[in-house]
Amino acid sequence: MPASTFRCRCRRVSRTGVIASRLNVRHIPLTAENAGERLSRMDFPERDWKHLRAVKPVALARYCERILEEAAAVIHACDESPHDRYLHLFELINDRNRVLASAFDDLRRSTALRRLSAMIALGVVTDAELAGFTPEVRESSAALSGLLLRES
Repeated sequence: MPASTFRCRCRRVSRTGVIASRLNVRHIPLTAENAGERLSRMDFPERDWKHLRAVKPVALARYCERILEEAAAVIHACDESPHDRYLHLFELINDRNRVLASAFDDLRRSTALRRLSAMIALGVVTDAELAGFTPEVRESSAALSGLLLRES
């Protein structure tokens, strides 16, 4: 029976990504999607939530500055025609907008860990800013950001 159609009444997910049931044991690779769901179920402490809300605008500004520098490099590229530069710029902005949305849009406590992890993976959160989070949030977000980096 294919793994995608298998259903069982009881299952447990271990930290390694193994789903165990009475009938079958199979390994599910740890990905950013399923790890984010499991890790984000932990309660995001109020102290960390307040700190994340303070860190977000600064991190967003850093990322936007990086995008603007990339856009300027595309605009001033002399080896391409104006139309090619426009197409390259359009593609760059669309791509960066998708990344920006995954890291900064829809910030709620239920998505906070995933958003923080995406910000870390982008490299827009400093070590000093990370030190303001609790050890549990730092460890979870570091693990998830590592998965995001591997998938990109």
